[in-house]
Amino acid sequence: MYHFIYPSKDAYIYELNTNSEKNFGGDDTLVLKKEFDGDTLKGVSRVLLHFDLTELSQSLVSNEITISQDGNGVPPRYYLRLYEKKSSELSPEYSLTTFPLSQSWEDGTGYTTQDPNSRNGVSWERSDESFDNTNWDDGLGGELISDGGFDVDVDPSTTGTHWHTSAGWTIASGVATHVNSDINQLRQTGVLVVGKTYKVQFDIASRTAGSVTVDDDVTVSSPARSAVGTYTHYLTAANTFFDITPTSDFAGTIDNVSIKEVLNGLPTDSGSRGVAGGGAWYINTNVSSGSAECSQSFSYESPDVNMDITDMVNNWLGGVDKIDNNGLILKWSGSQEDSSTETGDINFISSNANSIYSPKIEVRWDEHTNDYDGTFEDYDEEFEEGTGTFEYPDVPIDPVTLDGSDDNYMFMINLRRTYRETESFRFRVAGRKRYQIKTITTTKTTQKNKLIPEGSGSYSIIDVETGETLIPFGEYSFLSTDELSNYFKLKLNSFINNRLYRILLRLKLNDGRYKIFDEDYDFKVIN
Repeated sequence: MYHFIYPSKDAYIYELNTNSEKNFGGDDTLVLKKEFDGDTLKGVSRVLLHFDLTELSQSLVSNEITISQDGNGVPPRYYLRLYEKKSSELSPEYSLTTFPLSQSWEDGTGYTTQDPNSRNGVSWERSDESFDNTNWDDGLGGELISDGGFDVDVDPSTTGTHWHTSAGWTIASGVATHVNSDINQLRQTGVLVVGKTYKVQFDIASRTAGSVTVDDDVTVSSPARSAVGTYTHYLTAANTFFDITPTSDFAGTIDNVSIKEVLNGLPTDSGSRGVAGGGAWYINTNVSSGSAECSQSFSYESPDVNMDITDMVNNWLGGVDKIDNNGLILKWSGSQEDSSTETGDINFISSNANSIYSPKIEVRWDEHTNDYDGTFEDYDEEFEEGTGTFEYPDVPIDPVTLDGSDDNYMFMINLRRTYRETESFRFRVAGRKRYQIKTITTTKTTQKNKLIPEGSGSYSIIDVETGETLIPFGEYSFLSTDELSNYFKLKLNSFINNRLYRILLRLKLNDGRYKIFDEDYDFKVIN
């Protein structure tokens, strides 16, 4: 089954020139762009979206949306969908990534061609341009290390907020140098507070042998590092010391050490490039692991986004790694955003366009059930003996054949032309032979509806005007069965009102072939 959640707000932010303070929350496009001057990358844009998950949470609690009912226990999955309006200069292969935002933001009403720009919502520099004190915040406190660049502070003593050098360490020429010696720490005391989490960064500026770790003299927060480079780690303190601990054979230099408290308890990142700002997001869902990133790779294909963000949505909904739902940010993946070789300008359709192609989260889960577990002979008998009123006198008694020997077809039962958006309706389906075999008889003959065997029938929903497939045939659109017929359910409040939708039906044969039935089974959703 499918359910659609549309954005409560969306916008794009853009760093180039004077755009860094402009708001584009009212635009009908969401621009993901890399701006070049010749071969030089000048700036990028990013996309922000927020989805209200209140109804989804309620549906999960009430079991209206639930784990698969076919016994495999698979929980719902969530996919971010965005649709291309136009694109240019797009590399044939690239990746996009999303992170959950760590700050709230306002969408605003500005748009690309507005002059002057309203500046009443999110921008590259701020989460809300209506106020001056809403700069994007990386969620970190101030610098706690004294002289992280090893420029002036040299104190071999064992007390005070200075670098304390043990045997094998020297500080000179703007670096801390270690030569082959004992395993002695380079230390600052009184830097950490027990129980708090810190972001630690440092450079190995040069190295010829050995490795180093960073720790608090109790907990080692990093893997052993044995190559020149910049390293980032997160440490939850069990002591007040901060140590850089070498192996006895480490020969190299350390520089640019930084320690900042993680104020919200979770590792975050900011999107600053040439211009400060660009959003702020969680990079992990807990202190040391649980990456918050979701991504999708593209290779010579449509730039429409169909990204699995199940882990992100589950973290918004609750559980061990619950995070606040501030929405998400969509950007070029990792180093591709800074690359001068990967190019692209993608315009996605925004929710302000009031289009069938609005951004959305697709909730997908396998809800099909087979509530009738008797034999087909029992089924006939139980129907004849059943009490109450049956809506459908032609209940299916035996299944359609799937070996290809009969010309079977599928059809809708009592399909209405309109449905209310407040309905969660069971759409009835049956099968039968297309043509009745001629026989000589003295009584009137009738065709009885037949059952579609479990797993052999599925449905699809398309938007008639555009031909866009909203619900494809597949594992999330199998037909269910109850005591009356095959059926499928739709949550109609996620369908756009007053559009014409068409139901397609599909029958899978034993040899793997499919028969698709398009008989203009059309309906509208009204308020």
